[in-house]
Amino acid sequence: MSDKKHKDIGLVEDILIEECAELIKAICKAKRFGWRHHHPDKPSPTSNLQDIKDEIKDVEESIARFKIKFYII
Repeated sequence: MSDKKHKDIGLVEDILIEECAELIKAICKAKRFGWRHHHPDKPSPTSNLQDIKDEIKDVEESIARFKIKFYII
């Protein structure tokens, strides 16, 4: 998720789906271009591996919200 102010917009389940898709995209990009490389056009480059770690955190937060909504915890 690039902008935290949008984290509460939409249904919890839709947000989780989107976050999972972003994690999948980050992993695919790292496999293709290298785990420790980064996008050359980013102003403050982070490695693909760091991007994956950030996406994992977003997915975990979305899973927690999903569990609360559907009483899974």
